[in-house]
Amino acid sequence: SETLASYTPPKKDAKVIQQAVEDDAVAPDATGIGKMRWPVRGRVISGFGSGKDGVDIAVPEGTPIKAAENGVVIYAGDGLKEFGNTVLVRHENGLVTVYGHASSIEVQRG
Repeated sequence: SETLASYTPPKKDAKVIQQAVEDDAVAPDATGIGKMRWPVRGRVISGFGSGKDGVDIAVPEGTPIKAAENGVVIYAGDGLKEFGNTVLVRHENGLVTVYGHASSIEVQRG
């Protein structure tokens, strides 16, 4: 069975997202490599563009998802109905990445 790791900024549930983004937590320094890493190794089933703000990647259920860059977890939960178990990470440059449809969440906010 495959589950989906999603790297897509959500469009709904704005209140939950806005509250998380407004948090004062400061992200740690970036890796310095100058580009984001893939959060998982898997099959890209939906690419960026044509109305999509992210990339959907199919991986076996339980596959660990790693943040694309160093950052601080500003949300971890299942309150974003479009994404199921979801983690939002704020990075040094202010960018927020979204990791959704996880089979479980192993991190906490902060």
